[in-house]
Amino acid sequence: MTTISELLTLTKETLGIVSTATAKDNSLQMIIKAGIDDMQRAGANIDLDNNLVRNCLMTYVKANFGIANPNDKAKFMEAYQLYLADLTLSEGYKEDEPCKTGLLN
Repeated sequence: MTTISELLTLTKETLGIVSTATAKDNSLQMIIKAGIDDMQRAGANIDLDNNLVRNCLMTYVKANFGIANPNDKAKFMEAYQLYLADLTLSEGYKEDEPCKTGLLN
C-alpha cells in the first residue's frame, strides 16, 4: 500500500523538485490529499498503487501547485478532469466496485 511519503516523493519527481527540498512539503501533502478527496467525491474508487490513478492524481497536483501561467493551469485541470471521467466510467474504478484504497500515513 502506498504511503503519503511515497506520494510526496512521486510528486516532487513529477514537479521537478529535488527530493531533499522540504519547504513545500506541507503544501504538497495538502494538494495530494485534496486530489484524493476530489477523486473519491467524483465516485472513483482509489487504488494508489495503480498507475492510472497515480497519473490522474499527479495531473491534479500539477494543476494546483504554483503555476504562474493560467493557460497551463487550465490545460492540466482539463486533463485531470478527462482522466477522472475515464476512471469513473471504467470497470474496477467506480466507487461501488471492489478496488483497494491504498493511502497509509
